[in-house]
Amino acid sequence: MDIKIRSLTIWDQRLLASMIKKVGEKAGNDQLLNIMVKGTANKNEEKASDDSTYITILIKVLDLLLSTLESDVTPWLANLLGVSPEEYMRLPFDTDVKVIQQIIDAPEITSFFSGAWHLSKKIPGLIKK
Repeated sequence: MDIKIRSLTIWDQRLLASMIKKVGEKAGNDQLLNIMVKGTANKNEEKASDDSTYITILIKVLDLLLSTLESDVTPWLANLLGVSPEEYMRLPFDTDVKVIQQIIDAPEITSFFSGAWHLSKKIPGLIKK
């Protein structure tokens, strides 16, 4: 079966931000901040903007979302494929991996995390090193 997600939209960005906020409340904001800080620790400004840094952070955030908010994440992943959550759960075993890989490969997601990181650095006291 060919697994192909639709283009990411502002709706996805808002939903992802909402899930990140929710996981922060559930798992603890410190856990999320640690992911971001550790992902960019010991790097100078030039290297901190490297796409691989944001991809690493994104993978850790998605893993935390999946392990903490499965009931929220599954409908989103299903929506990305244009199927119901029930249909999604009947898809092949490796579907999650394929969908997450496509999310990570989407240029919009790297741009979003990169922009969010740079914006967070402009807000004093948000990220503590």
